[in-house]
Amino acid sequence: MNIKRILLFLSIISLVVIPLHQAEALVNGGFESGFTGWTTAGDVTIDTSLFGSGPTAGLQEARLKTNGPTEQTLSQLQSFFSLPAGTLNGLGNGNVDEGSAIKQTFAANAGDVLSFDWNFLTRQTTPDVLNDFAYVVLNGQAITLANTHSTFFPTATTYFHETHFQTYTYNIPTTGNFTLGFSVVDVGIPGNHGRIISALELDNIQLVTPSSPVPEPATVLLLGSSFLGMMGFRRKS
Repeated sequence: MNIKRILLFLSIISLVVIPLHQAEALVNGGFESGFTGWTTAGDVTIDTSLFGSGPTAGLQEARLKTNGPTEQTLSQLQSFFSLPAGTLNGLGNGNVDEGSAIKQTFAANAGDVLSFDWNFLTRQTTPDVLNDFAYVVLNGQAITLANTHSTFFPTATTYFHETHFQTYTYNIPTTGNFTLGFSVVDVGIPGNHGRIISALELDNIQLVTPSSPVPEPATVLLLGSSFLGMMGFRRKS
């Protein structure tokens, strides 16, 4: 087999096998480049030093806050994530007044594992009937991460209470494009926020591709047929 046929065989392998397991990683999951790669809405900042119990990786982390000058309304937040009307209030934490959010769209394969570290902080009484909460949006579904009824620890910050960083993992169910979003919201009386604020800290967001899977039978058959075809061509030559 000459060099041209070897190169042809290798190109067939790259075209057929690689797309089965290769996925595009999330961009800037540690926020070391600020919010590069992320779309933001509301009052969001980057903490460049220890705040609360983080960062958990690198030197920076993201912080989303309630009751800031650029807060998003309930309808704006649901539109930001393309969620149907009533989704956020339907989580059962109370009626959302306003909040902040970030999101990013990425490509992934079935079986990839998404993980991130999060920490919820609040000045609210814990628990409180004005039940501020933080949530994640995955695959078009909003999921509560924490609210004022969660387990808290004292913190030497202006928020008084924090859950400490915890790690959330999610197995990607199918191959395709996914939107990952985060938000923290104020639950209360519209226009009467006072100084009661809550926040969500984020860090170490990763998309991990497991070790390469065994090629599917159809893939093996195609590769074998291609190789045998080239060998037959060599014998005829």
